[in-house]
Amino acid sequence: MGLTVPLLETKDISYSYPDGTTALNGVSFFIETGEKVALVGANGSGKTTLLLILSGALAARRGEILLRGKAAQGRGAALSKAVGLVFQEPDDQLFMPTVAEDVAFGLLSAGVAARDARAEAIACLGSLGASGLADRPPHRLSGGEKRIVAMAGILVTRPEILILDEPTSGLDPVARRNTVKSLEKMNSTMIIGTHDLDMALGLCGRVLVMHGGAIAAEGEPREILTDGALLRKNGLDLPLRYS
Repeated sequence: MGLTVPLLETKDISYSYPDGTTALNGVSFFIETGEKVALVGANGSGKTTLLLILSGALAARRGEILLRGKAAQGRGAALSKAVGLVFQEPDDQLFMPTVAEDVAFGLLSAGVAARDARAEAIACLGSLGASGLADRPPHRLSGGEKRIVAMAGILVTRPEILILDEPTSGLDPVARRNTVKSLEKMNSTMIIGTHDLDMALGLCGRVLVMHGGAIAAEGEPREILTDGALLRKNGLDLPLRYS
């Protein structure tokens, strides 16, 4: 981790659902400014629960979240303001009559004037190669287009940390490629929960492997994602390019 204070750090984060199911069990890791970190693991490993806690949507039962070395636990304003979460299902985030209104919604909620919010929304869509979608109704978009619009709706608020839950899930090859290219161009600090190990290999600088609600392994993508025995032990398989 070096001598600098990381942008975000978790210490011994644990969480159990009301029915007693343990989702996280002592998760500790850090992320530096500008890093793109992949969070991989089989279904039920705890990835989505961890992402929800990091965004402030859930409060950990135990442990600590630090933002630049200062406590920012649970639903605290500091964490919610610093982190933007793009859900796995973009329909969970799209609800306005047009794309531009959807992307501008967060700015309007923060008090930005409607004219300025629309201009920023269209500029953000443009940065993702999607300015042509501005006046279209979200329900008429393809899955890939919805994913880009949902991302724009978070990016326009300029979060310090962008969290994405399965950003390529369910996309056709062209939409997947466009989504990955958009992520590659961004300078944002990112935590990406994904089953797409090929994307993680090409996009991210570090991989965290989750298993049983804990971090089972961590390292550079080529070290972790070419280790077939490690991946199989944690319910995963080699990326397609190595299988």
